[in-house]
Amino acid sequence: MNAVGRPFIIGRLGPEFSTIFGNEIARLSPEMIIAGLAIAIIFSLLAGIYPALKATRMNPVEAIRGPW
Repeated sequence: MNAVGRPFIIGRLGPEFSTIFGNEIARLSPEMIIAGLAIAIIFSLLAGIYPALKATRMNPVEAIRGPW
């Protein structure tokens, strides 16, 4: 992020903005990356499991037909 983003932003805004960001634009620790992945996995599993459980309680023809 810092290697690509900082030169890009400075190139777009001009050299007078180079002191605003300091040495780093963003600081991403491994813990933050792992937490973000875990949250994304949990939400995607919940988003997939809920409709599947709802469809299992329905008649198969109704489940295939359309909106519940």
